[in-house]
Amino acid sequence: MSFFEKLNHFIESEKLKIKFYYDLTWASTYTDHRLKIRKNLYRQTKNKSVLDLQKIPKLENQFVSISHCPKIGGYVIAEQSIGLDLEQFQRLSPSLIDRVSSQLERTLFEPHDLSAIWTIKESVFKCSQGLCKTMTEVEIEKVESYKNSNFRILKVSSLHLSSKYQVYAFISEAEDLCMSIAILK
Repeated sequence: MSFFEKLNHFIESEKLKIKFYYDLTWASTYTDHRLKIRKNLYRQTKNKSVLDLQKIPKLENQFVSISHCPKIGGYVIAEQSIGLDLEQFQRLSPSLIDRVSSQLERTLFEPHDLSAIWTIKESVFKCSQGLCKTMTEVEIEKVESYKNSNFRILKVSSLHLSSKYQVYAFISEAEDLCMSIAILK
């Protein structure tokens, strides 16, 4: 079972009420990856407006978040505000993590999980739907780590503008991937 199959199994077992779609050909290394993602999103929603690459997809009664990195691309659909970020774990430099996080936030993470800070903050930033202007406004308060057979799961408590988010980061060093999903509670 692949990283993403196990991830979808986790999403179902936690009853997160989201649908996650992904494909290796949606990776940012493909010239038409954005269009491929949007065409698949259109097949799922039958909403032509999602094909406009110049606009963030908006659906009636559903929320969408799209992400891609050089390895893979994907999107999530949910009934509540949601944010998704995918990144290759090794691409996230310590200096980048330092720019978006405080020293206190970095002490909440094991040294080998620091790269997850970026995807966590990016997913909450997307989920906030414009409530925050920068990722540094997203404050991480608590991190709990769980080990799965193929990846580590970080459950994060985050507070921004008195809104609560349920945030999960999934880290697979073997796949060189980190993915975070933020859901507005």
